[in-house]
Amino acid sequence: MLQPQFEILHEPAGEGETAPESEEQKRFESLEIGRIVPIYEAAGRLNARWFRRAIRTALEQMPVEVADAIPAAIRGRMGLIPRATAFWNVHWPDAGESFADLQAAQTRRISG
Repeated sequence: MLQPQFEILHEPAGEGETAPESEEQKRFESLEIGRIVPIYEAAGRLNARWFRRAIRTALEQMPVEVADAIPAAIRGRMGLIPRATAFWNVHWPDAGESFADLQAAQTRRISG
């Protein structure tokens, strides 16, 4: 039986201590709490949190319009969402994202 994956998002500060957190760390932790968060398999010392941060950075740098090999007429007929939206929804869904939207993103990602 596989054990569930879990991650400690922060170490609680001891009594009378303040947690030494950078602004960047606070920003990412606020994005990881209270939402669907992807879990990526660790690769050596690179854990799920590292992958989430790297992918979030890549998504933020991705152009709004991503080239698409599927013609617009076919995308429309199949009801496929834009590629950039699919990348965001698969790797970093909005808080409160519906299961149907997550499935649409996964379908789009698989489609190309």
